[in-house]
Amino acid sequence: MWPTRECIDWPPGCSPVTTTLRQWMGCLVTLLPIRHVEELSGLHWHTVKTIDKQRLQRDLPVPIRRGCAAW
Repeated sequence: MWPTRECIDWPPGCSPVTTTLRQWMGCLVTLLPIRHVEELSGLHWHTVKTIDKQRLQRDLPVPIRRGCAAW
């Protein structure tokens, strides 16, 4: 008999990606390419990319633009 998959409907505002998983992904993407992290974790590429982007926005300072015209 084959194992079955259960579809879980997440309540609004809740995420199937836990804080611990986000932290682990954040550490892995600093060491490995996103494709490798995707294969290791089983998450979709876009999910890993989003986690990495959020980590970069959180950890890196906003650059100061000097002498540049406003866009």
